[in-house]
Amino acid sequence: MKINTVDLTNIELLPWGTISDLGAKTIEGDCLIGGAIVYGAPDTAVCCAYFSCTKGKFEMEFPFHEHAIVVEGEVTLTLLDTGEEKTYKKGEAWFFEKGTKLKWVIHSERFIKHYLSVAE
Repeated sequence: MKINTVDLTNIELLPWGTISDLGAKTIEGDCLIGGAIVYGAPDTAVCCAYFSCTKGKFEMEFPFHEHAIVVEGEVTLTLLDTGEEKTYKKGEAWFFEKGTKLKWVIHSERFIKHYLSVAE
């Protein structure tokens, strides 16, 4: 065991393709995604990672439970079932359960979140 420190000003994000590669419906923009895995993998029971996406709009259903905090940029998330929406900026966090359907509107040129996902 050791304490891992991350320099948030110097995160090496690898290209992961587009948001549609994750099963999302792209509405507007390129929505190019990238990330850096801290622990686990996207398909393991627990995953901790950084995720980035370029400016755009898309709809997606969460494939896992997720707690996330915004590291860079601004995003508005809208619950597709109710229409409730909230805008998140750097330092703000959320938790969504697996199966939550959201519309994402990324306002900034690049959005980065740090997340912890739990799959059941």
